[in-house]
Amino acid sequence: MLRERSQSNLLLSILFVVMFAACIFAVIHALKPMDTSDYMKVKVHPGDTLWMMAVKYDEGGDPTSFIKWVEEVNHVRAENIQVGDQLVIPVKAEKNHFSKDEVASR
Repeated sequence: MLRERSQSNLLLSILFVVMFAACIFAVIHALKPMDTSDYMKVKVHPGDTLWMMAVKYDEGGDPTSFIKWVEEVNHVRAENIQVGDQLVIPVKAEKNHFSKDEVASR
């Protein structure tokens, strides 16, 4: 009976350590900044909205998801974007046919 109890305690201890390690890994992963170098960067022009950008750059995608991604990655709110802001958008840079200079000026 004592042996069964110690095996049970050992199993619970191992499970606890594994769960703790998984939690630590998840926190570290969540705090790691996102690498945005593969994504397009666009300049905000007069009259631009994130909704319009979603329709323009993410054809057929969900504008709501696009806007949420842009807000989170750029640390902005949709209603607070300003003319001249440079925003990273969830479109892979190689996916478009514009040069980096063209994208920055758009």
